Amino acid sequence: MMLPYSERRGYGGRVGRLEGKVAVVTGAGRGIGRSRAVRFAREGAAVVVNDLDLEPANEAAAEVEAIGERGVVSTDDTTELGAARALVARTVEEFGTLDILVDNAGTTRDRTFHNLDGELWGLVLDTNVRTAFDATLAAVGHTRESAKRETAERGTPRHHRGPSPREFGRFHINVNAVAPGFIETRLTAPKGRGRRSGRRRRSVRWR
Repeated sequence: MMLPYSERRGYGGRVGRLEGKVAVVTGAGRGIGRSRAVRFAREGAAVVVNDLDLEPANEAAAEVEAIGERGVVSTDDTTELGAARALVARTVEEFGTLDILVDNAGTTRDRTFHNLDGELWGLVLDTNVRTAFDATLAAVGHTRESAKRETAERGTPRHHRGPSPREFGRFHINVNAVAPGFIETRLTAPKGRGRRSGRRRRSVRWR
């Protein structure tokens, strides 16, 4: 049986608040997602960087590893439940546990309403809403087990970002909906300053 990541890795002199934990961050190649991934690494967590765009995902993972933590890249498309389950399964296979999920993936399409169509609107809803549902549904069984183990051993809960605090709270899973104020990223930059977010399907690359 594979040991949890916290029991397999060697601890250095620095001990962060997330020491030994494993986090999955969707949409982690740029912006807020990358910042979260890097912050988690600074607090001692290994991070699975999930993003459809491989190049920025690799860059984010390199930042994680430069801090001294494991950074793993996944391009699973979490708008599909099967891909979300594959992402979670490989995380648990690699590290032995999943402690933190951040449903961060998002996109925008700046068009006037009369220029929208059903396909474009569906893309925005899938990326901003369905990914959170799929990833949370795929992860919750593992985060429940992690919470049970840690509560039994230490009496402290694991952390989970998701939509149902009342349901998950009885399993000692923390659920936080973070709604920050305006943050300037590539998606909020005025037209012409940022690259358009071209969503492309890619084969999975796991390293």
